Amino acid sequence: MIRAATREHLLSILVSDDGQGKFARSSVPYEGSAGIGLANTERRLNQLYGGDCHFELRWPENGGCQVFIELPLRFKNRSRPEAGE
Repeated sequence: MIRAATREHLLSILVSDDGQGKFARSSVPYEGSAGIGLANTERRLNQLYGGDCHFELRWPENGGCQVFIELPLRFKNRSRPEAGE
C-alpha cells in the first residue's frame, strides 16, 4: 500500500506491506546499513533535502514493513498552491 498526504509545508509518504521481508526475520533493526537500495535512497534524500527530510523504516506489531518519508513541499514559481488546485 502507498499513501501520501500533505500537511502545511510537508509531503508525507508511507509505503507498507504485510509480508515477511528480510528484516522481519532479523532481530537487528535497520540502522542505515541494511542494503544498497535503502542506503542509496537515504543518502540521496539527505543530499537533496539535508536536515529537512525524514526517512524511517518501521516494523508494525502485526507484521510487515513500512517506509515513512517526509519531505518539504516545493512549488515551481510559487511558494504554495492557489485555492482550488
